[in-house]
Amino acid sequence: MKSFNITYISPINGRQDMELDVNANRLFDRDGETWFKYDDDIAWYNPETGEAEFRVCEVITATLCTDTKAKAAYMERFGTAAE
Repeated sequence: MKSFNITYISPINGRQDMELDVNANRLFDRDGETWFKYDDDIAWYNPETGEAEFRVCEVITATLCTDTKAKAAYMERFGTAAE
């Protein structure tokens, strides 16, 4: 699976944010622009409408990750990043 490093405007605070190793399935095209599924598969409850909603935000930059295989090999040999 391809992954990308992306820069986007956060829907929470309106500031520019960066997210690393985002799976390609969380990015989609809307009218020729790339958008990011901020909440992925977990919706948040909107008390005003009474429905579950997903937040999406426009991507400013997206660059393909080229070190995914290197990370996987490192994790396999030495364990998780938090150890």
